[in-house]
Amino acid sequence: MAPPLSSFAVLRRRRAHRMPRLLFFLLAVIAGGVVPRSASAITRSDFPEGFVFGAGSSAFQVEGAAAEDGRAPSIWDTFTHEGYSYDGSTADISADQYHHYKEDVKLMHAMGLDAYRFSIAWPRLIPDGRGEINPKALEYYNNLIDELILHDPLDAITEGRIESPPWALGKLLEHLKVNYGNPPVVIHENGVGDAPDGTPGAIEYDDEFRSEFLQSYLEVLYQSIRRGGKLNRGGDACRNGSDARGYFVWSFLDVFEFIFAYRLRFGLCGVDMAAAARTRYARSSARWYAGFLRGGDLRPPPAPPARPYVAA
Repeated sequence: MAPPLSSFAVLRRRRAHRMPRLLFFLLAVIAGGVVPRSASAITRSDFPEGFVFGAGSSAFQVEGAAAEDGRAPSIWDTFTHEGYSYDGSTADISADQYHHYKEDVKLMHAMGLDAYRFSIAWPRLIPDGRGEINPKALEYYNNLIDELILHDPLDAITEGRIESPPWALGKLLEHLKVNYGNPPVVIHENGVGDAPDGTPGAIEYDDEFRSEFLQSYLEVLYQSIRRGGKLNRGGDACRNGSDARGYFVWSFLDVFEFIFAYRLRFGLCGVDMAAAARTRYARSSARWYAGFLRGGDLRPPPAPPARPYVAA
């Protein structure tokens, strides 16, 4: 499991006509403890109206195409090529979203995501660090955004991040509420990784542990929002709890992890890193998240046991 990590960042929503442009304090929670199961069923409609559910990635970790179309090396390229990452791996190809973004957006749409949180690789956009913009990079990011609009998830861009000490999510939201005037908050990274036995390309469909981890954090988030004021099923905005407005799972896909390379996998959707085509597949956590986003219970009841088949 990855070491606990949390961070703040600033997110800019590009679709001003769909939501007013705001500066949000963003929180990332990569790993931590769980909370007891809630006695009552929670569904998406229990969250405030307009609350955004999505999943995220970051450019260096997911794009690949490290030396294509004018991209220059970043500090992380130098770091990995000098052998400092786990087992000497690099992100030169990673999940290769640069060539598979259309396929990925279709997966997002099939899951019912409201938004995809991604970042821009500045060594791709402005290879010299200043001066002219790389037209190939501009074309790629425009195409990605256009594809998102076509399939309806909103695009969300991370512009920066500052590391901070995985406080429990509820306590941190309460801290922001009490000490910082209850600013708008978006949870932009929340996930858990595992290191299955076998090669980086080992296929893993069953990740029920990930679903349970995310369910626990969403329960805490819901309780933080409704604390001090009861939300109705329509997500009444008149509340005294945390002003949380969005939640992004880390990560949408398996990606290159800065410390653990391909050893730890965080994706709702898996990627066969051993295949040249970087084949994608939906894990059980992706199916659970899709069900929740379509109105199912946060913690679906267990399926009844199958009846034994008896031949006549």
